[in-house]
Amino acid sequence: MSASGRDGARGSGLLRLVAALGLLVGGWVHLCLYRQGYEYIPTIGTLFLVNVAASVVAATALLLRRSFVVRVGAALVCLGTLAAFVATRRPGGLFHFEERGLEPHPQALIAIGAETFALLILLVTFGFDRAARAVDPAAGPVPLSRR
Repeated sequence: MSASGRDGARGSGLLRLVAALGLLVGGWVHLCLYRQGYEYIPTIGTLFLVNVAASVVAATALLLRRSFVVRVGAALVCLGTLAAFVATRRPGGLFHFEERGLEPHPQALIAIGAETFALLILLVTFGFDRAARAVDPAAGPVPLSRR
């Protein structure tokens, strides 16, 4: 592997670590809220636990694998969390559960920031993949299962 290849892999690993941390922060916020009373909200309590599990699985996968599929899965966890946040602020809410603004404060703001940051970092990794293929077209597409 060339020096630039090692640098790219190192940078990609650092970006995946940062994205994983963002996912874990979002999952931690959901776990804290679950334990502070959301567990008693029908369906929503269960979805908070699903979010925690999905965040941990996606973060772990990001740390263990570089694959495109893993990064897409992690991005979908972020997008799902953000979409659920928006849905709970709409009339009718999500499963009839509604919140207002950035409540609960400060947890909502922390979760939105962490998930958005993780998603942006993941998008940067996709951009790096594209740039690497532009520099070395012989490399071809990034294999789905590449470590």
